[in-house]
Amino acid sequence: MDVIAASAPLVWHFDHCRFEEASLELWVAGELAELERKPLEVLRHLLRHAGEVVTKDELQNAIWPARVLSDTVLTKAISRIREVLQDGEQRIIRTVHGYGYRLVAAVSVAATVSSPPPAPSLGLKVGDTPPLRPHWNLVEHLNSGGFGEVWRVVQGKTGETRVYKFALSVEALTALKREITLLRLLRTQLGDSAPLAEIRDWNLEEAPYFLEMSDYPAGNLASWLAAQGGCEALDMAARLALFADIAEAVAQVHAVGVLHKDIKPSNILIALVDGRPRPLLSDFGGGGVLADDLIANAGITQLGFTQTLAAGSLGTPLYAAPELMEGQPQTVRSDVYALGVLLYQLLIGDFRKPLASGWERRIDDELLREDIDAAVQGAPERRLASAQELVERIRNLEARRAARQSERAEQQRRADAEQALASLRLRRRWMLATMVALALGLAVAWVQFLKADRERRRAEAAAATALETGRFMFEGLLSALDPGQQGRTRATTVKDLLDNARRAADERLMDQPEISFHVRTALASAYNQIDDGVPEAKRQEQLAHQALARLAKDDPRRAVQLIPSAGLWVVSAEDHALFESLLVTARHEFGPDHPGVLGLLAALSDAEFRYGSLQAARQRVQEALELSERHRDVVNAEDNIAFGIRLAREDADFATAEALLPASEKWVALRQPAPPVSLAYLPLDRGITRVMHGEPERGAADLEAGFARMRELQAEATWYYRYPLAYLAMLRADQQRRGEARQLVQEWWDILQRTSPKLVDMPLEALTVAETAWRIGDEGAAQALLVSLVTAPEGRRGRCFANHARLQLATMAAEAGDLPVAQDWLQQLRPADWYDYRAGHPREAAEAEARALLLRAQGRPGEAQVLLRRAQKLYAASYARGHWRNRRIARLLAAD
Repeated sequence: MDVIAASAPLVWHFDHCRFEEASLELWVAGELAELERKPLEVLRHLLRHAGEVVTKDELQNAIWPARVLSDTVLTKAISRIREVLQDGEQRIIRTVHGYGYRLVAAVSVAATVSSPPPAPSLGLKVGDTPPLRPHWNLVEHLNSGGFGEVWRVVQGKTGETRVYKFALSVEALTALKREITLLRLLRTQLGDSAPLAEIRDWNLEEAPYFLEMSDYPAGNLASWLAAQGGCEALDMAARLALFADIAEAVAQVHAVGVLHKDIKPSNILIALVDGRPRPLLSDFGGGGVLADDLIANAGITQLGFTQTLAAGSLGTPLYAAPELMEGQPQTVRSDVYALGVLLYQLLIGDFRKPLASGWERRIDDELLREDIDAAVQGAPERRLASAQELVERIRNLEARRAARQSERAEQQRRADAEQALASLRLRRRWMLATMVALALGLAVAWVQFLKADRERRRAEAAAATALETGRFMFEGLLSALDPGQQGRTRATTVKDLLDNARRAADERLMDQPEISFHVRTALASAYNQIDDGVPEAKRQEQLAHQALARLAKDDPRRAVQLIPSAGLWVVSAEDHALFESLLVTARHEFGPDHPGVLGLLAALSDAEFRYGSLQAARQRVQEALELSERHRDVVNAEDNIAFGIRLAREDADFATAEALLPASEKWVALRQPAPPVSLAYLPLDRGITRVMHGEPERGAADLEAGFARMRELQAEATWYYRYPLAYLAMLRADQQRRGEARQLVQEWWDILQRTSPKLVDMPLEALTVAETAWRIGDEGAAQALLVSLVTAPEGRRGRCFANHARLQLATMAAEAGDLPVAQDWLQQLRPADWYDYRAGHPREAAEAEARALLLRAQGRPGEAQVLLRRAQKLYAASYARGHWRNRRIARLLAAD
């Protein structure tokens, strides 16, 4: 942001008031208000940062620079403003206790038209020595503006060059301080390789104040391209690659929770790496953060910085999103809009051109037109949700183009085939009719001749079963409506109907296993759809499986025929043996491609997952996937790929999980129409995979968008809601948005207590939530979740995660200095209960880390260091560099 833009005289409208900056006049309900100058200046500062928390320190520095004041001076100024605005209820200016103030009223703003004042100058000239830098001299003036001046400087002895950005005013100094704070935050979170201009030092002690930065001789994006001969000197592929790098840099900044708010060519510096341009983001003086506590939680001192994203900075008009002109706050989508404009300008080769009406005519490529349009939608809610989405669109352009061409070729092929078929039908209708009739007659006669008796018996049995099942459900449900029942005092509910059918089933179906299986399955499905029905649904599923087991003893062939191709939910360890037995029968009696085989493979993968072997579960789901793909069974292919992705993540095999994502998208796309839950689950799978791997910047937008959609579709008690909720909490902790993370942890815990307090259905997610609670300092919530995992395991998977919980509890105790408790938790580990994870799984690193912390607390640093380095190697092999485990282990090693 150029401070001169923010300093232009503006007219603000809010509530029933108008504030004119040029004259410092406040009009309330159409009348000029009497208010002293300092309160008016405070109001102006709050308006320029409408919607954000402005700290008391920033207000004092902006309004009373270089003065030491008591808190009462600012408090009295705020009181005077509220008195004039009649704002006793704080509907306009709200006090944020412990921080400062926030102007919360809806605001609109317009710039006044006036002659610009003469540009001020610091009086700097070539050869001058900056304050506190006696060995450096100014050698080249690079830029000037309301913010101050930018100079290249040189070190007299070494010849090293750097760039100094001098502040001209108090507001410019505030911008320098804000830039320092944000770049320190970004470096802390993204590391030294982050795509950011490097700050080397600063002088905030003696005027003229300045920021000292590395010198990038190639200049900014605009000047570098001009030196190459203009944008036309780069072919289209090179321009798109350069833009994708810029957008990815913005996406990384967003993933940390920072907004740039003034993306434009002059704020993108170019570093040449082996001759290749690498864009670096610069000038964060007008930037902001998305969460109030982000900077404080990172342990960084706030300099000239407010605590939420700034809404009062308009940025550069050419790149400003429409909503900013209406006074709405800056968001991630505002930066995306600026990227869309930048992409357009890069493609047409002119940074002076605005995105005017009819811009589409200058972009020949259909997909790029769609990409720009998606980024620059006028309504922010219709715009791309993240810069990362734009990155992936651009980097996958060739694949998208091939897919679009293939799709159109397929549409043309189908149209040609339909036309040819219509012609053939017209010419040979009589011949085809005769052949079909003859073939059908022969086929029917032959089948009737060979199977008449057997099929008659089976058909009669199936019909009798269906009739009896239907009659039972009809009578069982409707008997609850009997007006002669005693004690009826209220209207009959759906649950009353189901309970009545359940009681009838309990009384009458013990010796009719096939009918019992159908009835219990139907009841389980129905109970799952009503409030508080989950426990009874699980009981009905268990009874259905018991009925299936009884039928399998007498007629295993018939039992196989009852297995749906989608499989059955596993409800107990006994299901494993039952499904294995039926799979043998299915393959022997019906062949390897029977739908029952597919259903049993799916069920067995779930059984292995819960009660047996993780590797066997992965093998079974792969077999089921291959069979469903062979038969083009779209629904089951989608389900099995989704489960395969989940199993790969459980095994920390993120490469496989990532590789399966495109196939998942393909099968969902083939479902016409695709179910809304499937469409919501696709971005969730992408987002969860990348967040678990330690790439929050790549996964954030998908996880957020998928969860928002799933929240609309699913009740909070469902697996589809609770599952992504755990990873959204993890993402917020990764982004240092601790307040939001804490709320999500609490929400997950509250839902758990209401619906499934044993945790047995989601132990990995329970562990994830517990770790997140621990990371954000809520050790009480973490301990409660972890102890529940230890005390209520179910099946092999439950016992495995009880071990995970013991490791985490040991780690927490060791860090707290409670050595006996830490040692006790480690001694309770049960090696036989671990899953058969792949070699090098992060659980080995977690155990090494826990034992290292105990050794270090016992005064054995050498042994601890060996284990920490082993943990570091194992974590690095599984997780991306930015994963919180890798960052944490690096801190532990650095502390020794």
